[in-house]
Amino acid sequence: MSLSANEKTALFETLRRNDGAHFKLDQDQIIKQYTQLLYAANSIQWGLIALFLLLGLMAAPLAFDNSINQKLNIFWLLGVLLGAHFVSLGLWVLSFFAGQHRHSYLRTTMTAGLKRGAKWMQIPNIIVEAFIQIRFANTCGKWFLSRLMHSMWGAYLIGGLVSALFFLLTHQVHFIWETTLLTEQSFATLTQFFSIVPAALGLTVPTLQDISQSRLDQAAQPEAMRRMWAVWVLGCVLIYGVFIRLALAGLSHLYWLTTTRKRIKTVISDINRQTIHHTTIIDPDTLTKENDEPSNTPLKRVTHLPLNETYYLFEWTKPIPLALAATRYSDTINSAHDQQQYLRSSEPSNMIIDSTVSPDRGSLRFLKQANTTCQTYYMIGSPFQKDWQTALLKEGVLANNILELVE
Repeated sequence: MSLSANEKTALFETLRRNDGAHFKLDQDQIIKQYTQLLYAANSIQWGLIALFLLLGLMAAPLAFDNSINQKLNIFWLLGVLLGAHFVSLGLWVLSFFAGQHRHSYLRTTMTAGLKRGAKWMQIPNIIVEAFIQIRFANTCGKWFLSRLMHSMWGAYLIGGLVSALFFLLTHQVHFIWETTLLTEQSFATLTQFFSIVPAALGLTVPTLQDISQSRLDQAAQPEAMRRMWAVWVLGCVLIYGVFIRLALAGLSHLYWLTTTRKRIKTVISDINRQTIHHTTIIDPDTLTKENDEPSNTPLKRVTHLPLNETYYLFEWTKPIPLALAATRYSDTINSAHDQQQYLRSSEPSNMIIDSTVSPDRGSLRFLKQANTTCQTYYMIGSPFQKDWQTALLKEGVLANNILELVE
């Protein structure tokens, strides 16, 4: 499995940001370990998909009656195959629109699993962090998890559809329905509702007479009616299950590819921007050498954030901190557009800074402007923590308002 030139560049830049010492490792060894981690992640995905395919193959036969009468409760089979699918789909829709907190928790869980697997494979944690920052940062992780979930449920439904089809090809089944609490009209209404899309696609759907004749206490069904019910049940599973999941899995995959490519390009553009800063002085530093000396005062360390306050992530390249899960996390500020949007808002807020990235003049200009509304600054990471602390003190931020957030 080969890496693109852009991803290799993003990998080395991310390693350099996270820990310059590890960046000096042999590049071939870094690429090899990164590729092993990528292969392991893909293998885990295919393993989960294969597991759900097996579960689907096992689930459908549970709905069939293996007695001499060979009777099949129509909606019992649909419930076995589509019931859990609809529940899972509903939860996905809710989580998708529930905001960033739920997805940050899922990404944290996924990150913990990757780190454990990498430890077993003896892959350095610094490479795992780079892998997560490149392929799962921001919205990349959301679309990755969506693709995985839809693929697994799609495999489950395909397995159930195949096993049901095989059973119907090798057995003569009588399709019946029975109920204790519902009426015949309720069953007819539900059947007609599920028949809307199959009828639009040209499939034969059951009539009211077919539904009435399929009562448990009715006589044996003619062959044409059995065939009609078999096609209808399989069609419902295919339309309301397999097609929906495969379409969502494909859409999630496209969005994941797009967001991942954008993420890699963002890292590379950061390199180019830093190169410009290093070669051309846009606004000369007028501070004295005495003011340039880093602060030796250690930051107060905290592990929890106050609730009911607004937080922004600044210069962020990592997964969203778990400490934000219970707070009012607002957004990430990584571009000039994000900075302008923040400055237009007058709401008091707090800033969480990725201090594994060195401050540049553009960042300091923004922080100087943001100081009127920002209450507290939290640092995460040690390589450039003193630089950020010194820069904020120069801009007049009180020392008590600069803290270190420990994950």
